[in-house]
Amino acid sequence: MATALGTLSSFAILGLREHQELFLAQMADLTGTPAKSLPAIQDFQRTIELSSQLKEVPEAQLLIEQDLEVYHHVKSAVEGVLVD
Repeated sequence: MATALGTLSSFAILGLREHQELFLAQMADLTGTPAKSLPAIQDFQRTIELSSQLKEVPEAQLLIEQDLEVYHHVKSAVEGVLVD
C-alpha cells in the first residue's frame, strides 16, 4: 500500500473517471493542449467483464481488494482538494 501511494505521489497528475473534467484540464495544462481537443475518457465494457471474471479467482481477490484500497485513498485525496 505505502509503495503504491508513494509511486502515485510522484505523478504530475492523477485522474478519476468521476472527475475526468479535472484530469483533462490538468492534462491540457501539462501538455499545452486545449482541453476541448482531448478525448473524453470512455467506459471499457471489456474491463467490466474481466473484473467479473477475476472476482471468481481467489488469488485475484486480494489484489482487487488492495487495488480498491489504493483507489479509495486517491479518490479521498482528489475530492479533498476539490472541497478546499
